[in-house]
Amino acid sequence: MGKEYIDFDPAKEYPQGDDLFYECLSCHVELPSNPSENLCCKCFNVFYDMDEGKFSVQDTKKIALFRQ
Repeated sequence: MGKEYIDFDPAKEYPQGDDLFYECLSCHVELPSNPSENLCCKCFNVFYDMDEGKFSVQDTKKIALFRQ
């Protein structure tokens, strides 16, 4: 099964779900949208803060959401 990319507005919210993943378009690292620990991509564009329960993205033009 391939990736099904989903449009979303990062200015509003970052959808989360067990079948949803984020991809950093700079370093091509894929991150689960519902992680159980702090995560970041290789280039630090995408970061998930477990304490705050939210994603932070430096360049929102370089992130994609997909279902797998």
